[in-house]
Amino acid sequence: MTTKHPWADGPHPWREWRKWPEHRIWWRHLPEGVHGITDGVANTWHNINELQVERRYTTRHEQEHIEAGHDGCVSGTEEARICFRAAQWLVPDPRKVADALVWSEGDICLAADHLWLPERGMRARLDLRFMHPAERRLIQRLVLEAIDR
Repeated sequence: MTTKHPWADGPHPWREWRKWPEHRIWWRHLPEGVHGITDGVANTWHNINELQVERRYTTRHEQEHIEAGHDGCVSGTEEARICFRAAQWLVPDPRKVADALVWSEGDICLAADHLWLPERGMRARLDLRFMHPAERRLIQRLVLEAIDR
């Protein structure tokens, strides 16, 4: 008997490539610290050295760039917004974010692992600049309620 992966029915970035059937995915050795790159039109390059959890996040991250109409690198606030959108797409339920924070006792690395995100993805998911105020309040309330128990 096999155990179903916890994200089997959840967000699946690899299936999203169906939106862009002409788009090519390339696996290459990219420079240190570069997880992926897209030209926004026909090609996306992934770092061949990434673990599956990193590939999942990077894939969605590059798709967010394509959906935003970016044709190359962006920086600053726009890059942070893309990071947040990718993480939110992969973990849309703020209750799961709160549960992971409670379970991990606030350890970002453990919470990220619990949600099948890399640490950078977890930090992006918690970026208050882009989180809706109602979502932020819900996460805070659930965490505080769990602490008070």
